[in-house]
Amino acid sequence: MRARIRANRGQRIAILVGLAAALAVLGHWVTQLGRHPFSGWTGYAPLMTPGDLTVGGPHPWLRVLIWLVIVAFWTVIAWLLLRDPAASEGV
Repeated sequence: MRARIRANRGQRIAILVGLAAALAVLGHWVTQLGRHPFSGWTGYAPLMTPGDLTVGGPHPWLRVLIWLVIVAFWTVIAWLLLRDPAASEGV
């Protein structure tokens, strides 16, 4: 027997929105691990834009993979919370 969340649809949607916000913070934190701002005086204007002034961190493909896992996790949780319980029982 599976545990059921006794909440109406609006409460379930609120749970999913809160979970999405928490996962967004977690994903941002995980993908920024090891990154630090470019520092040090170079004596000349850097050949980078201000958006490129961070170095280090995981490769871009790994950051994409992390976000895909987070989105897939949220999708499964949303499907489990929002599906029709009568349809899953075969009624």
